[in-house]
Amino acid sequence: MSDLGAEIKEVKTGEEAIDYAMAIKVEALRQLGMMLKGTERNVGARGIGKSVVPKENCTPPTLSELGIDRKISSLSQKITAKQIKNNILEKAEKLNA
Repeated sequence: MSDLGAEIKEVKTGEEAIDYAMAIKVEALRQLGMMLKGTERNVGARGIGKSVVPKENCTPPTLSELGIDRKISSLSQKITAKQIKNNILEKAEKLNA
């Protein structure tokens, strides 16, 4: 019976570790989203062609140049937007209460 208790405790500890790791991941994505929100965007050639892009490198870096995947960028910005929306709703509820 004591072996079963130890196994259950191990499983619970494992689940807690997974939950903690997921919380860290979400927080990291939220912080990335906040950083991306505050940065200037590289708009590329705006559909005109490469001849319009200035020869000197005065444009902001692209996501790939920063080592950020497009999907990760999108996810992090969605998480940030959702948190901002939730914060606004919480403040509005406090004002109405």
